[in-house]
Amino acid sequence: KLIKPARSPSGRRLIEVRYWKRDGSYRIAYRPDGTGAFEEITRAALDARLERLRQEAENGLYIKVIFPEESGLSFNEAWEFTNHLHRNYDYYHQENLHENAPTAPQRADP
Repeated sequence: KLIKPARSPSGRRLIEVRYWKRDGSYRIAYRPDGTGAFEEITRAALDARLERLRQEAENGLYIKVIFPEESGLSFNEAWEFTNHLHRNYDYYHQENLHENAPTAPQRADP
């Protein structure tokens, strides 16, 4: 089996997501295409938007998660959030899902 190339934003739709915790509340800001201002958004709204964008993006999404300095997050909180976004929306992890998906059993010829 060949080794898969490194994950790269080349040819993908870039989505930047900032994640931090302030005063015990999780905060998320989102910026499509890596330009313009970040927009604060709820997690449910982010998931809905990313699902729509994932379906529209011909070559898939490249999700870049940014943790500001002094984010207030534990390693596990940061990992859970990143893992959720990558597994559900990032092209690289979506391709892995398709590669490992079970195939329908083949009928044996009599």
